[in-house]
Amino acid sequence: MASMPVSVIICTRNRAADLAVALAALGRLAPPPDTSVEVIVVDNASTDHTARVVEDARAVLPFPLHRLREVRRGLGAARNCGLQFASGEVIAFTDDDCIVGEDWLARIVAHFREADPPGVLGGRVELFNPHHLPLTVLTSTEPRRLAPTEHPGGLLLGCNMAFHRRVVEAIGAFDPRFGAGTPLVGAEDQDFIQRAQRAGFAVRYEPDVLLHHNHGRTTAEEARKLLVGYAYSDGACLMKHMLDGDGLAPRLFYWRLASLLRQARRSRPGPAGRIGFRMPWAFLRGAARFALRSSRLPGAPHLGPARRDPLAGERDRAPAA
Repeated sequence: MASMPVSVIICTRNRAADLAVALAALGRLAPPPDTSVEVIVVDNASTDHTARVVEDARAVLPFPLHRLREVRRGLGAARNCGLQFASGEVIAFTDDDCIVGEDWLARIVAHFREADPPGVLGGRVELFNPHHLPLTVLTSTEPRRLAPTEHPGGLLLGCNMAFHRRVVEAIGAFDPRFGAGTPLVGAEDQDFIQRAQRAGFAVRYEPDVLLHHNHGRTTAEEARKLLVGYAYSDGACLMKHMLDGDGLAPRLFYWRLASLLRQARRSRPGPAGRIGFRMPWAFLRGAARFALRSSRLPGAPHLGPARRDPLAGERDRAPAA
Protein backbone atom coordinates (compact mmCIF):
# COMPACT_ATOMS: atom_id res chain seq x y z
CA MET A 1 0.00 0.00 0.00
CA ALA A 2 1.35 3.41 -0.98
CA SER A 3 2.44 5.75 1.76
CA MET A 4 0.04 8.56 2.67
CA PRO A 5 1.88 11.50 4.27
CA VAL A 6 -0.25 13.46 6.74
CA SER A 7 0.26 16.96 8.13
CA VAL A 8 -1.46 17.71 11.46
CA ILE A 9 -1.90 21.44 12.07
CA ILE A 10 -2.73 23.16 15.36
CA CYS A 11 -3.24 26.92 15.45
CA THR A 12 -2.79 28.57 18.83
CA ARG A 13 -2.67 31.92 20.58
CA ASN A 14 -1.80 32.38 24.25
CA ARG A 15 -2.96 28.93 25.35
CA ALA A 16 0.36 27.37 26.28
CA ALA A 17 -1.04 25.13 29.02
CA ASP A 18 -3.81 23.77 26.76
CA LEU A 19 -1.35 23.32 23.92
CA ALA A 20 0.93 21.17 26.08
CA VAL A 21 -1.96 18.79 26.75
CA ALA A 22 -2.96 18.69 23.08
CA LEU A 23 0.60 17.91 21.98
CA ALA A 24 0.93 15.18 24.60
CA ALA A 25 -2.19 13.53 23.15
CA LEU A 26 -0.72 13.73 19.65
CA GLY A 27 2.38 11.99 21.01
CA ARG A 28 0.22 8.98 21.89
CA LEU A 29 -1.14 8.59 18.36
CA ALA A 30 -0.82 5.20 16.71
CA PRO A 31 -0.86 5.92 12.95
CA PRO A 32 -0.66 3.15 10.37
CA PRO A 33 2.94 1.98 9.79
CA ASP A 34 2.90 3.14 6.17
CA THR A 35 1.90 6.70 7.09
CA SER A 36 4.42 9.51 7.58
CA VAL A 37 3.33 12.27 9.96
CA GLU A 38 4.42 15.82 10.68
CA VAL A 39 2.93 18.12 13.30
CA ILE A 40 2.79 21.87 12.65
CA VAL A 41 2.01 24.38 15.39
CA VAL A 42 1.07 27.82 14.10
CA ASP A 43 1.67 30.40 16.81
CA ASN A 44 -0.66 33.32 16.04
CA ALA A 45 1.49 35.97 17.76
CA SER A 46 1.30 34.55 21.29
CA THR A 47 2.80 36.48 24.17
CA ASP A 48 2.96 33.59 26.66
CA HIS A 49 5.40 30.64 26.79
CA THR A 50 3.98 28.83 23.75
CA ALA A 51 7.46 28.61 22.15
CA ARG A 52 8.83 26.79 25.17
CA VAL A 53 5.92 24.33 25.16
CA VAL A 54 6.67 23.46 21.54
CA GLU A 55 10.36 23.02 22.29
CA ASP A 56 9.59 20.68 25.19
CA ALA A 57 7.20 18.65 23.02
CA ARG A 58 9.72 18.44 20.19
CA ALA A 59 12.04 16.48 22.46
CA VAL A 60 9.50 13.71 23.08
CA LEU A 61 7.08 13.71 20.14
CA PRO A 62 7.65 10.72 17.83
CA PHE A 63 7.01 12.89 14.73
CA PRO A 64 8.73 15.95 13.28
CA LEU A 65 7.35 19.05 14.98
CA HIS A 66 7.52 22.51 13.40
CA ARG A 67 6.59 25.86 14.91
CA LEU A 68 5.50 28.66 12.61
CA ARG A 69 4.67 32.16 13.76
CA GLU A 70 1.90 34.01 11.94
CA VAL A 71 1.80 37.65 13.03
CA ARG A 72 -1.42 38.46 11.20
CA ARG A 73 -4.24 37.99 13.70
CA GLY A 74 -7.02 35.58 12.82
CA LEU A 75 -7.62 31.84 12.58
CA GLY A 76 -8.09 31.93 8.80
CA ALA A 77 -4.65 33.47 8.32
CA ALA A 78 -3.11 31.07 10.85
CA ARG A 79 -4.60 28.04 9.10
CA ASN A 80 -3.18 29.29 5.80
CA CYS A 81 0.26 29.67 7.34
CA GLY A 82 0.16 25.99 8.30
CA LEU A 83 -1.17 24.98 4.90
CA GLN A 84 1.63 26.81 3.12
CA PHE A 85 4.23 24.85 5.06
CA ALA A 86 2.50 21.46 5.16
CA SER A 87 3.78 18.71 2.89
CA GLY A 88 1.12 16.08 3.58
CA GLU A 89 -1.25 14.57 1.05
CA VAL A 90 -3.88 14.74 3.79
CA ILE A 91 -4.17 17.83 6.01
CA ALA A 92 -5.74 17.34 9.44
CA PHE A 93 -6.69 20.17 11.79
CA THR A 94 -7.31 20.04 15.51
CA ASP A 95 -7.37 22.80 18.12
CA ASP A 96 -5.11 23.63 21.03
CA ASP A 97 -7.88 22.78 23.51
CA CYS A 98 -8.66 19.37 22.02
CA ILE A 99 -7.46 15.92 23.04
CA VAL A 100 -7.38 13.43 20.19
CA GLY A 101 -7.91 9.70 20.65
CA GLU A 102 -5.04 7.28 20.05
CA ASP A 103 -6.64 6.03 16.83
CA TRP A 104 -7.72 9.49 15.61
CA LEU A 105 -5.13 9.65 12.84
CA ALA A 106 -5.48 6.00 11.86
CA ARG A 107 -9.22 6.50 11.36
CA ILE A 108 -8.65 9.61 9.23
CA VAL A 109 -6.17 7.77 7.00
CA ALA A 110 -8.51 4.78 6.68
CA HIS A 111 -11.33 6.98 5.39
CA PHE A 112 -9.11 8.70 2.84
CA ARG A 113 -7.97 5.28 1.60
CA GLU A 114 -11.50 4.12 0.86
CA ALA A 115 -12.52 3.39 -2.72
CA ASP A 116 -14.78 6.47 -2.63
CA PRO A 117 -12.97 8.81 -0.20
CA PRO A 118 -14.31 12.13 1.02
CA GLY A 119 -12.87 15.43 -0.06
CA VAL A 120 -13.48 16.91 3.38
CA LEU A 121 -13.89 14.80 6.52
CA GLY A 122 -15.22 15.79 9.92
CA GLY A 123 -15.39 13.77 13.11
CA ARG A 124 -17.11 13.46 16.44
CA VAL A 125 -16.40 16.04 19.14
CA GLU A 126 -17.26 15.10 22.73
CA LEU A 127 -16.90 17.13 25.91
CA PHE A 128 -13.67 16.47 27.77
CA ASN A 129 -14.99 17.85 31.05
CA PRO A 130 -18.63 16.96 31.85
CA HIS A 131 -18.93 20.17 33.90
CA HIS A 132 -18.42 22.31 30.79
CA LEU A 133 -21.45 23.53 28.86
CA PRO A 134 -22.45 21.30 25.91
CA LEU A 135 -21.16 23.79 23.34
CA THR A 136 -18.96 23.23 20.25
CA VAL A 137 -19.59 19.51 20.30
CA LEU A 138 -20.92 17.02 17.74
CA THR A 139 -21.95 13.78 19.38
CA SER A 140 -23.91 11.91 16.72
CA THR A 141 -22.86 8.28 16.20
CA GLU A 142 -24.34 8.10 12.69
CA PRO A 143 -22.14 8.71 9.60
CA ARG A 144 -23.57 11.38 7.33
CA ARG A 145 -22.87 13.27 4.14
CA LEU A 146 -23.45 17.01 3.94
CA ALA A 147 -26.47 17.84 1.80
CA PRO A 148 -26.24 20.90 -0.50
CA THR A 149 -29.01 22.62 1.45
CA GLU A 150 -27.53 21.88 4.89
CA HIS A 151 -25.64 24.33 7.08
CA PRO A 152 -22.08 22.97 7.55
CA GLY A 153 -21.98 23.87 11.24
CA GLY A 154 -24.39 21.05 11.99
CA LEU A 155 -22.08 18.43 10.52
CA LEU A 156 -18.44 19.52 10.85
CA LEU A 157 -16.39 21.55 13.30
CA GLY A 158 -13.03 23.03 12.40
CA CYS A 159 -11.44 21.53 15.51
CA ASN A 160 -11.81 18.05 14.00
CA MET A 161 -11.49 18.41 10.25
CA ALA A 162 -9.31 16.87 7.55
CA PHE A 163 -9.17 17.18 3.78
CA HIS A 164 -7.15 16.02 0.81
CA ARG A 165 -4.58 18.39 -0.64
CA ARG A 166 -6.40 18.36 -3.98
CA VAL A 167 -9.25 20.29 -2.33
CA VAL A 168 -6.92 23.22 -1.58
CA GLU A 169 -5.46 23.01 -5.08
CA ALA A 170 -8.98 23.29 -6.52
CA ILE A 171 -10.62 25.95 -4.33
CA GLY A 172 -7.77 27.82 -2.65
CA ALA A 173 -7.00 28.23 1.03
CA PHE A 174 -9.03 29.58 3.94
CA ASP A 175 -10.44 33.08 3.67
CA PRO A 176 -8.35 35.21 6.09
CA ARG A 177 -11.23 37.64 6.58
CA PHE A 178 -12.90 34.97 8.74
CA GLY A 179 -11.98 33.15 11.93
CA ALA A 180 -11.43 33.79 15.62
CA GLY A 181 -9.40 36.96 16.10
CA THR A 182 -10.94 38.78 13.12
CA PRO A 183 -13.82 41.29 13.07
CA LEU A 184 -16.01 38.56 11.54
CA VAL A 185 -15.40 36.35 14.60
CA GLY A 186 -15.51 32.88 13.00
CA ALA A 187 -16.76 30.80 10.03
CA GLU A 188 -13.41 30.25 8.27
CA ASP A 189 -14.16 26.50 8.42
CA GLN A 190 -17.78 26.96 7.28
CA ASP A 191 -16.69 29.04 4.29
CA PHE A 192 -14.05 26.49 3.28
CA ILE A 193 -16.49 23.58 3.55
CA GLN A 194 -19.17 25.35 1.50
CA ARG A 195 -16.67 26.19 -1.24
CA ALA A 196 -15.41 22.59 -1.30
CA GLN A 197 -18.91 21.20 -1.61
CA ARG A 198 -19.85 23.63 -4.38
CA ALA A 199 -16.71 22.49 -6.23
CA GLY A 200 -18.01 18.90 -6.19
CA PHE A 201 -16.10 17.43 -3.24
CA ALA A 202 -17.92 15.07 -0.89
CA VAL A 203 -18.13 16.38 2.68
CA ARG A 204 -18.63 13.61 5.24
CA TYR A 205 -19.04 13.16 8.97
CA GLU A 206 -17.56 9.98 10.45
CA PRO A 207 -18.12 9.47 14.19
CA ASP A 208 -15.17 7.08 14.60
CA VAL A 209 -12.83 10.08 14.07
CA LEU A 210 -13.08 11.10 17.71
CA LEU A 211 -11.60 13.77 19.93
CA HIS A 212 -12.61 15.54 23.15
CA HIS A 213 -12.99 19.31 23.48
CA ASN A 214 -11.76 20.94 26.68
CA HIS A 215 -13.26 24.36 25.92
CA GLY A 216 -13.66 25.53 29.53
CA ARG A 217 -16.96 27.41 29.16
CA THR A 218 -19.21 27.11 32.20
CA THR A 219 -21.25 30.34 32.47
CA ALA A 220 -24.28 31.79 30.70
CA GLU A 221 -22.27 34.84 29.66
CA GLU A 222 -19.62 32.65 28.01
CA ALA A 223 -22.37 30.78 26.16
CA ARG A 224 -24.00 34.04 25.07
CA LYS A 225 -20.76 35.42 23.67
CA LEU A 226 -20.00 32.22 21.76
CA LEU A 227 -23.46 31.66 20.28
CA VAL A 228 -24.00 35.30 19.32
CA GLY A 229 -20.55 35.28 17.70
CA TYR A 230 -21.44 32.18 15.70
CA ALA A 231 -24.65 33.82 14.47
CA TYR A 232 -22.72 36.95 13.48
CA SER A 233 -20.14 35.00 11.49
CA ASP A 234 -22.82 32.80 9.90
CA GLY A 235 -24.51 35.91 8.52
CA ALA A 236 -21.21 37.24 7.18
CA CYS A 237 -20.28 33.93 5.57
CA LEU A 238 -23.63 33.45 3.85
CA MET A 239 -23.56 37.06 2.63
CA LYS A 240 -20.15 36.36 1.10
CA HIS A 241 -21.53 33.36 -0.78
CA MET A 242 -24.53 35.33 -2.00
CA LEU A 243 -22.28 38.08 -3.32
CA ASP A 244 -20.09 35.42 -4.96
CA GLY A 245 -23.08 34.14 -6.91
CA ASP A 246 -23.70 30.88 -5.03
CA GLY A 247 -27.25 30.01 -6.11
CA LEU A 248 -28.03 28.12 -2.90
CA ALA A 249 -26.75 30.84 -0.58
CA PRO A 250 -29.95 32.99 -0.55
CA ARG A 251 -32.01 29.98 0.52
CA LEU A 252 -29.46 29.01 3.17
CA PHE A 253 -29.48 32.60 4.39
CA TYR A 254 -33.28 32.61 4.66
CA TRP A 255 -33.43 29.20 6.36
CA ARG A 256 -30.71 30.10 8.87
CA LEU A 257 -32.38 33.40 9.76
CA ALA A 258 -35.78 31.69 10.04
CA SER A 259 -34.27 29.07 12.34
CA LEU A 260 -32.77 31.74 14.59
CA LEU A 261 -36.10 33.59 14.73
CA ARG A 262 -37.93 30.40 15.69
CA GLN A 263 -35.40 29.77 18.45
CA ALA A 264 -35.88 33.33 19.68
CA ARG A 265 -39.67 32.97 19.79
CA ARG A 266 -39.33 29.77 21.82
CA SER A 267 -36.91 31.38 24.27
CA ARG A 268 -37.95 31.58 27.89
CA PRO A 269 -37.54 34.66 30.09
CA GLY A 270 -34.16 35.05 31.72
CA PRO A 271 -30.52 34.98 30.51
CA ALA A 272 -31.08 32.09 28.07
CA GLY A 273 -33.99 33.93 26.51
CA ARG A 274 -31.92 37.05 26.02
CA ILE A 275 -29.35 34.97 24.14
CA GLY A 276 -32.06 33.71 21.78
CA PHE A 277 -33.31 37.17 20.85
CA ARG A 278 -29.81 38.53 20.24
CA MET A 279 -28.87 35.87 17.71
CA PRO A 280 -31.09 36.89 14.72
CA TRP A 281 -29.92 40.48 15.15
CA ALA A 282 -26.29 39.35 15.30
CA PHE A 283 -26.81 37.29 12.13
CA LEU A 284 -28.10 40.32 10.23
CA ARG A 285 -25.34 42.57 11.59
CA GLY A 286 -22.71 40.06 10.42
CA ALA A 287 -24.23 40.01 6.94
CA ALA A 288 -24.25 43.79 6.80
CA ARG A 289 -20.67 44.01 8.08
CA PHE A 290 -19.42 41.76 5.31
CA ALA A 291 -21.42 43.49 2.57
CA LEU A 292 -20.38 47.00 3.59
CA ARG A 293 -16.77 46.52 4.68
CA SER A 294 -15.17 43.09 4.52
CA SER A 295 -16.15 42.33 0.92
CA ARG A 296 -13.57 44.92 -0.18
CA LEU A 297 -10.67 43.00 1.39
CA PRO A 298 -8.73 40.17 -0.32
CA GLY A 299 -10.36 36.76 0.01
CA ALA A 300 -9.02 33.22 0.01
CA PRO A 301 -5.57 32.95 -1.61
CA HIS A 302 -4.34 30.18 -3.90
CA LEU A 303 -1.23 28.88 -2.19
CA GLY A 304 1.93 27.87 -3.98
CA PRO A 305 3.98 24.73 -3.38
CA ALA A 306 4.70 23.71 0.20
CA ARG A 307 7.44 25.83 1.75
CA ARG A 308 10.20 23.52 3.00
CA ASP A 309 12.87 26.05 3.93
CA PRO A 310 14.39 24.39 7.04
CA LEU A 311 14.48 27.74 8.84
CA ALA A 312 10.90 28.66 8.01
CA GLY A 313 9.44 26.75 10.92
CA GLU A 314 10.85 29.27 13.39
CA ARG A 315 10.55 32.42 11.34
CA ASP A 316 7.91 35.11 11.76
CA ARG A 317 5.74 35.55 8.70
CA ALA A 318 5.16 39.07 7.53
CA PRO A 319 1.56 40.30 7.76
CA ALA A 320 -0.32 40.29 4.49
CA ALA A 321 -0.57 43.59 2.70
